[in-house]
Amino acid sequence: MQNYIGKKWLALLLAAAVSGAALAGCARKEGKPSSAMSSQAENSIPASSQESGGSDSSYSAGLTAEGYFQGVTALDYVTLPDYRNMEIPENISTVSPADVEQELNGRLEQYGTTEQVTDRAVESDDTVNIDYVGTIDGVEFQGGNTMGSGATVTIGVTNYIDDFLEQLVGHMPGDTFDVNVTFPEDYGEESLNGKDAVFATTINYIQVTKTPELTDAFVAEHWKESDGWSTVAEAKQGVEEELRETAVSEYLWQEIQTQAKISEVPEVIVTYYTEYLKNYYTELAAQNNTELDEFLSQYLNLESMDELLEKNKSQLESNARGSLILQALSEDMDVRPTEEDLKRYFGENDYAEIETHYGRPYLCLAAREALAKEKLGSRQ
Repeated sequence: MQNYIGKKWLALLLAAAVSGAALAGCARKEGKPSSAMSSQAENSIPASSQESGGSDSSYSAGLTAEGYFQGVTALDYVTLPDYRNMEIPENISTVSPADVEQELNGRLEQYGTTEQVTDRAVESDDTVNIDYVGTIDGVEFQGGNTMGSGATVTIGVTNYIDDFLEQLVGHMPGDTFDVNVTFPEDYGEESLNGKDAVFATTINYIQVTKTPELTDAFVAEHWKESDGWSTVAEAKQGVEEELRETAVSEYLWQEIQTQAKISEVPEVIVTYYTEYLKNYYTELAAQNNTELDEFLSQYLNLESMDELLEKNKSQLESNARGSLILQALSEDMDVRPTEEDLKRYFGENDYAEIETHYGRPYLCLAAREALAKEKLGSRQ
């Protein structure tokens, strides 16, 4: 399995190992930012705790140097199905040319360059950079001014209130005009709920992304060192194999979770995810310069950490169960992440910084679980 797919999976693990589920069903109670940005203004909660300066001890506590749970032999608790001889349905192992093309196009977009277009009118689906100043009854309100910094939005994709962005269509870059909208009754800010607003808006430019052409020269320049591909044909073959292995891996992982027999889940694993969740939100509160209970109340409508843990009890148990099965799989395969594995997954220039915060055992946990899933795809 190549670097591209592995790194995407691990990025999700690091950003949302627990936090995604913990936020489900919760809404910010007060202090919602006022702006044209969306009908349900976005919370200013960081996507990851990586940027904070917290200690790495809580993320790596209870883990061995190779990313296994200390004192736990998972195969003592888990009976794995015969995954090496499971039959793979044809629709899972078959990769279409369209799938390969879509994947390659996605990779090419990473090398795209942006241009600022100013000689045509805005069209539906365009990405545009705009500035605006919002007023209600002629009085400017807090949060409704881009302050000349420019906001890049995509018509039909970016979520602004009412039909704000649709009113940009037909205007030229350089035009300044009024956009008239009505805030939703339940916007969340008493002074704005249900109010008519006028945004004096300037279109700075239309942003167009130019994607490079897939040629042998491009493949050799950008993918030979990382993937071993020198031609378009090799790239297509390589991507097809990656997609097949990924599909097989995901299929087998789902089957293993369904068929595995678990006698019990060691409390140490449940405790690990519980502490992870507590540390995660403690750091978020610190980043927002608030006390933990105040943060939970303001952003999640919860009164205490105990309430947060109770709300996410089933998710924490599910995380623990999944990690137990993955450790059993890792033990069965004898998966032990190396330095090269960490560089491959987290980026040779980035993983040291991530390690400083999360600790090496946590990175090894993430890499170990990814490696185990990768090996499923190739039936190693």
